Amino acid sequence: MEGSVWVFSVAVLVFATTLLVHRLIDGQLQIARLPLTWFFGSWLVGLFLLALPLFRYRESFSGETAAYLIAILMFYAVGSISAAFWARRTKFPLSYGPAVVSESSQKALTNRFIVILLSMGAIGTTLLMVNTVRSGGLSLSQRLDSENFAAIRTAFMNTTESHIGILYGPATLMSAIGGLGVVFAFYLKGARDDQFMASKWLFRLAVVILLFNVVIGFIGFGSRMFAVFAVFVGFFGFVEGRWSIGERLIVKRLTAKGFVALCLSVIISLMVLWVAATVFLEKRVQSQDPQSLLYHTHRANFSPFLYGLTRGDSTIQYLMFSVSYLTTPIPTLNFYLDLPSARLPGPFFGEYNFPAVARWLRRLSFIGDPLAWDRARFEIFKPLGDTQFGTNVWSTLVRDLIADFGKTGALVFLALTAFLAQNVFQAQCLSPSVRRAGLLVYLRLLLAFSGLISILFQPQIHWPLYLSMALLVLGRNARQRLPIRNNVGLKPLAAD
Repeated sequence: MEGSVWVFSVAVLVFATTLLVHRLIDGQLQIARLPLTWFFGSWLVGLFLLALPLFRYRESFSGETAAYLIAILMFYAVGSISAAFWARRTKFPLSYGPAVVSESSQKALTNRFIVILLSMGAIGTTLLMVNTVRSGGLSLSQRLDSENFAAIRTAFMNTTESHIGILYGPATLMSAIGGLGVVFAFYLKGARDDQFMASKWLFRLAVVILLFNVVIGFIGFGSRMFAVFAVFVGFFGFVEGRWSIGERLIVKRLTAKGFVALCLSVIISLMVLWVAATVFLEKRVQSQDPQSLLYHTHRANFSPFLYGLTRGDSTIQYLMFSVSYLTTPIPTLNFYLDLPSARLPGPFFGEYNFPAVARWLRRLSFIGDPLAWDRARFEIFKPLGDTQFGTNVWSTLVRDLIADFGKTGALVFLALTAFLAQNVFQAQCLSPSVRRAGLLVYLRLLLAFSGLISILFQPQIHWPLYLSMALLVLGRNARQRLPIRNNVGLKPLAAD
């Protein structure tokens, strides 16, 4: 995409400069833990791949669109730095010293509560699967056949009414908050909480629920993302637990041989996931020509260089089409930024990204409108549809924020999100808490996908996010026996 090299270079400069400022403010810098890194990650990857000779998009960066993209990154950076200054002035610097144990008699969350969340998740997902099967068209045995992935996806997308009556809404809610139970279980496992680890069956239950969601994501909804989110929340929760006790994922010091083995393992794992995703994609699109699919859905062609390498090999072309999911969102955002103001969708004032909040506000004000979100989605997709290209295309979090709050409002929203995420992160560094970890995991998930797609509107994301916020507010005085990091000697700190 024309202009990508320059935009990528400036984006790297903004990221590096912001990291340096954080280092000066905090006195320490753990790049992998910073929410800033999670936000910049997908944007930098997308821009880097766009700069390579892989695809030719219809869009190109103009001076105005390039400036706005840099503004997106800078507003997030300003919000993150502001939170770091705020924490330094009102609390004390981040501590990354030796881990000690805080002795307290009251757990922040009980194992029983986690069991309730996991059970609700299993029941909710099962009910959604029942609703899908009762919608007709495909039997359970047909859904287990990989040749029917396309039909499964189509059937799920075309289901516009509940087939389990009034249970559909509660089922959606329960299925979503079950993910928060998985986060808590994996966090406590990673943090080596004594009381939790004494109940080994509880962690095994969380693993079963996670795998159940992965399977249902494929055979019930034909959705890779449902399965991906299920895995990510568990993994992110475990990572937060490890970090909370001052450990890394790899505790032992690696030898040169071990480092090589680790790199090879990571590369092989990523390749397996990439190939598996590609096979799923090929089955779902029923073996359509990858070049035609790339053009009509992502508005791009293979570059002459890439086409020369993949000509005549549809499997490799499908692999590269999978890569285009990482590169297409930024050109799609560029497409919307270039639209005349009269054709820009919105503003919906939160109707699209916060459907649950908007829905309950309408109910409380007695102006219920069950189709409000669908109309907003139609209006957002319409500019792409008018050009006869694919409409349901990944387009970054920012495109949907613009639809809700306008271009200026989207920048302000990102700055506030950065401030919130950095504050939660720093509070977690100072005083690890399972409740705070739940909120931090879903914030990280939102940030990690920000350069790809908005996930705020998805029930699988927003319900656990809202619940984790509520639990954190309600449990401000709760304490938990968890290891705490402290660089002022070995005096233990309260967990909450």
